[in-house]
Amino acid sequence: MITAFAKQGYAQEALALFERMQNFIGNEARPDEITLIGVLSACSHAGIVDEGQRFFNCMNRSWVIEPRIEHYGCMIDLLSRAGFLVEACGLIQNMPMKPNDAIWGALLGGCRIHNNAELASAGGSEMVG
Repeated sequence: MITAFAKQGYAQEALALFERMQNFIGNEARPDEITLIGVLSACSHAGIVDEGQRFFNCMNRSWVIEPRIEHYGCMIDLLSRAGFLVEACGLIQNMPMKPNDAIWGALLGGCRIHNNAELASAGGSEMVG
């Protein structure tokens, strides 16, 4: 449901449902990798940078979930959409895996939104390479 809300543009509803999920006692409502992709996607589409960063940074510590490339993609998208292109490039540079087309697409999407032709034409490679 969280992912469905996020994909339909109902970010606040997705995050409220996630919050309700966290209030359940015990492990029966623990988030998994897919849940957190939905949460990060909701943050991205709503421009909720601080909250998205907090969820991303808590993944391993709070829920013992190692971020996968999809989680990094959501974070690059979140940062890029919000205009934090330098931070997005820094995250790409520090990822424990090689960036894929979705990662570069998210960065380039942010470049388009924020009219950063210089970074877009470099494809980010100069900043992360």
